[in-house]
Amino acid sequence: MRLSTLLLVSSFLARPVVAQVGSVLREARLPEPVSPFDTAFGSSLSSLGDLDGDGFQDLAVGAPIDRDGGGPFHFSKGAVWILFLDGDGAVARMAKISELSGGFTGTLTFGCQFGANLSAIGDLDGDGRQELVVSANDPARLYLLFLNADGSVRAQRELFHTDPVFGGEMDAERDFIGCVAPFYDVDHDGVPDFLWGSGVDDVGAENTGALWIVRMNSDGTLKAASRIASGQGGFTASLEADALFGVSARRIGDVDGDGVEDLGVIDGAGDTAPGGRLWVLFLDADAHVLGQRATTAAEIDMRWNSGPGVLNVSSIGRLEAVSDLDGDGVRELALGADFYLRKGGVALVFLARDGSMRKRLAIGNGTAGLAEDADRNDLGESFQFLGDVDGDGVDDLAVGDVARARGDLGWVSVLALAPDAIRNGLGLNPLTLSEHAEPALGSAWKLELDCGGHAPDLAFLLASDGPRAGFVVPAGELLVDPRRRIFLVVRPHGGGVLQQLVPVPSDLALVNRLVHVQGACAGAPGAQLSNAVYALIGR
Repeated sequence: MRLSTLLLVSSFLARPVVAQVGSVLREARLPEPVSPFDTAFGSSLSSLGDLDGDGFQDLAVGAPIDRDGGGPFHFSKGAVWILFLDGDGAVARMAKISELSGGFTGTLTFGCQFGANLSAIGDLDGDGRQELVVSANDPARLYLLFLNADGSVRAQRELFHTDPVFGGEMDAERDFIGCVAPFYDVDHDGVPDFLWGSGVDDVGAENTGALWIVRMNSDGTLKAASRIASGQGGFTASLEADALFGVSARRIGDVDGDGVEDLGVIDGAGDTAPGGRLWVLFLDADAHVLGQRATTAAEIDMRWNSGPGVLNVSSIGRLEAVSDLDGDGVRELALGADFYLRKGGVALVFLARDGSMRKRLAIGNGTAGLAEDADRNDLGESFQFLGDVDGDGVDDLAVGDVARARGDLGWVSVLALAPDAIRNGLGLNPLTLSEHAEPALGSAWKLELDCGGHAPDLAFLLASDGPRAGFVVPAGELLVDPRRRIFLVVRPHGGGVLQQLVPVPSDLALVNRLVHVQGACAGAPGAQLSNAVYALIGR
């Protein structure tokens, strides 16, 4: 039987399709607070664990241009919203922390952007609830908030760059430029520590930046601090002026397999590497840097066309570690890609053990399973990995979008990430096609098609660089686009499993290319299409 007969169709119903491990299976948008003004809700995100003790995870969300306390002219000061989630991952209720609500007693200045950066940093005082650190400007500072179960503030402290633990070496400007993020208990005193990025520290040159590991006391005071910067803390790279090292940082798991968790850090890179760099820092047990590996925004390659002949490389700005989606023992990273496809995006980066990038999946407006939405504007403004928050067996990633297209109201989406490369559209086809390893340069990609139950005849494997869905023929649902064919394999089968090794050339131009493969078995009782495998070629 000819393949053209198997796949004969007369119409095509378009709908979103997905590809590759980590692509978006579905998006659930969390409700944003009702406000008559712009708030930039979603500018920052942090999981609080189970704050209210109902068994479900809760979230803190920054809204740094909320106008609570703004006076008669409604100048913005900022706010933080606590979202209490239910068992389905939906918002059951909200609580607000601002100058006017939630028990917060700090005095905020106009334009201070309270909530532009925030992070839960662990349970300092042993009450079973995580403490929350929130940034504010003018002057640049952090508020450490001890929360009640209802999301209100029980107690608070202000943390300044002038604290003696920094030895007068943390620089500060009018605006907070850097990050806050949880860290592990470095000094083993039973109190969790945290990361404080100071992009404006002058170490060797102006605004090279630094990342501080801040050790805490249980009452919220600062105990000690150590700095990772150009030529310090074991970090041997020489950073240039305006590198802004530390604008984002996260624990990223044990990348090199030495039993010690490592760090990911983002910088702005100045003129050396426009768009910024992702640094993987390999640490010892004392959080001292043993080695480092940098990947530039150009290498991450979130390119997009802004006009005829105008190719742009998206800058990287935010970082979050997700789970090990592909099962290679290394966690994947989500990076914010500014202005990707004009709407913002997510670069899902798959690391090798040496900290280099094996491949990356570009998630943007209308790509990698994410539906196209004209209201998107700054997708990837913030991240928070949630794990399997709704219990469906699929990991979830919360992503903020300040949505200036709708007037800065902002939103938070929860993206369900695909755990494997198997796709089956409407579910009409049997799951008879599988891969034994992902495609990689210079290796053989092993595919297996199970034609059991069919009389001996021909088997087909069609690879395309375009997916399809909702396209039903007598043999099943077509899930690849034959008009964009990469290769076609036609071989006899004996009614059992057909194994096919597909050589992948050692051509760097193939890295990050999506390949969509579907099989078909001919022979009595009739031709049958298989599921598809959507895979990304890596190094």
